[in-house]
Amino acid sequence: METIYSSDPFPYLVFNNLISSSLAADLYSQVPNAQWTGWESRYDNDCERGKRACRDLALMPAGIAKMLRDLQGMASRLQELTHVDGLKADHTLHGGGLHVTDSGGHLSPHIDYARHPIFPDLERRVNLVLFLNPVWQKSWGGAFELWDPNARKVKASVEPAPGRAVAWLPSDTAFHGTQLVAKDAEARATLAVYYLAPARPEAVRTRALFVPNRGMS
Repeated sequence: METIYSSDPFPYLVFNNLISSSLAADLYSQVPNAQWTGWESRYDNDCERGKRACRDLALMPAGIAKMLRDLQGMASRLQELTHVDGLKADHTLHGGGLHVTDSGGHLSPHIDYARHPIFPDLERRVNLVLFLNPVWQKSWGGAFELWDPNARKVKASVEPAPGRAVAWLPSDTAFHGTQLVAKDAEARATLAVYYLAPARPEAVRTRALFVPNRGMS
């Protein structure tokens, strides 16, 4: 596994081949279709278009649920890499879990909640997203985008290559989103796990803050 670190525009890590491409393909084959009744949330607005999500491990296919548990087990490793003390996985998967963005979908730039809405003494300190698509063409778009502190310009992007993961440190200026997924693209599937630590006094936001109409670059 190759690990790449950057601090521009905010601290993030790219893990190439966090899992094998064959495992990614197997997991992708388990992703339920759009008619699945287990999708707990569906989004179709200016900020989140064409997105569906499930965070209940009991509802998910077994392989996907196991992979999410494995990612939750990365807390100690991420603590070493990010130097965030007291890091532990959010086992409620609040805002996380299995996410699918269909063709024509996107996620506008936003910053995440800071103080956990269920555990107010804890703060969201590290995010990790694993890409599951076994094949991804650059022309399909769908990159993970890192925006400048004013959410006006994309400063970096990470293509959703099979088995690749990206982790980053959320903050009041860590704007990020998903580039428009092309109409001819496959559905873009990811697993998202967030990691918590004791809340700092300045952590007050309990909901994500979006910048509408800038998610399509």
